[in-house]
Amino acid sequence: MIHALLRYKSFVFDKNPAEITFKGEKLLSTEHIPFSGSFLRENGAKPKIIKSSGSFSGENRLNRSLEIQKLFDKGGEGMLFLSDLPPVNAVMSSLSVYEKSRSTDIFYDIEFYEVPAEKGEIGEKYITAREGDSLWSISAKYDIDIEKLLELNPLCIDPWDVSEGGKIRIS
Repeated sequence: MIHALLRYKSFVFDKNPAEITFKGEKLLSTEHIPFSGSFLRENGAKPKIIKSSGSFSGENRLNRSLEIQKLFDKGGEGMLFLSDLPPVNAVMSSLSVYEKSRSTDIFYDIEFYEVPAEKGEIGEKYITAREGDSLWSISAKYDIDIEKLLELNPLCIDPWDVSEGGKIRIS
């Protein structure tokens, strides 16, 4: 059940979409062992695809649909917040906005494509700091406790001072 409103970058939806689909897929391969047979190996995961469908209603419906179109046109990745799930760094990869006969609502179908964090050693994940980032903002964006983030990045002395382009370990 979705409690908090869906949010992408700075855009907060007036109401939650009527439908959200969250698709994850594993990368699999079959390994053959001579004289022993074969086994299935997991080689990580493909980026997740999140689809949502809903509508804008009320007097503000046209403005809201134009705002989401501008956000799509601007491009770039941003954080997607889906209530009770961890935030996902994603790109809005597809947007359809349309009207239906006998309805005053403006409908939308949106597809988001996950932008995976960079990987270092096995199990480690890194992100690249952007202009204006701090460990505090990264902590909130990735839902990581600030103490844990400081522990993972011992060379970062001041959580407010993160160099743009610097690698920040997030797991």
